[in-house]
Amino acid sequence: LTILILVLRYWLGSHRQREQWLAEQVRERTLQLERALDEVERASRIDGLTAVANRGYFDEHLARSWEKAEAEGTPLGLLMLDLDRFKQLNDTHGHQVGDDALRYVAQALVASVHRSDDLVARYGGEEFVVLLPGATLESVGQMAEAMRQAIADLSTQTGVHAMPAMTASAGCASVMPRDGVTAKDLIRAADNALYRAKRSGRNRVELASDFGR
Repeated sequence: LTILILVLRYWLGSHRQREQWLAEQVRERTLQLERALDEVERASRIDGLTAVANRGYFDEHLARSWEKAEAEGTPLGLLMLDLDRFKQLNDTHGHQVGDDALRYVAQALVASVHRSDDLVARYGGEEFVVLLPGATLESVGQMAEAMRQAIADLSTQTGVHAMPAMTASAGCASVMPRDGVTAKDLIRAADNALYRAKRSGRNRVELASDFGR
């Protein structure tokens, strides 16, 4: 009987140890899966070259910001910024320098915003968008001018390796979301202002002053 009791205790102890080991394995695998899912979700939101938000995440954030601004009765600002003559930069200095330029520009734009709700995203190619909840047209224009100057200063900054001189043009818009106006209208207004900046000589900021009235 004593031997049987000892054998039973040994078996129960081994069984508990195995259960603990299995539980630890399950927890570890679960954490690994959660980390992998987080990486996948992050990759689906981030532009691989510049490490800012991508076009898809910008569209999602714009929709949420629009609903929030409409509910709170606050303005929603947007600026669209495009590097001037970027194809010429690529052709002259090579695509590696062009990629570096996009990275430095993205860093300069992120460094220019200061609020958690502000979003910098790569819209496509050499074009970026900056969503500014609560911003009036005047403040969007001031932000765009600061960003334009920051990009112009990149080639003179210490730590920016062999960066050619660059300029950028920007179009700005702001609106109070309401019936009859959509987020697409906001994008269209900023894009039209950007087109005017390009047509007027580049390296400048234009405001969509007639939008939303």
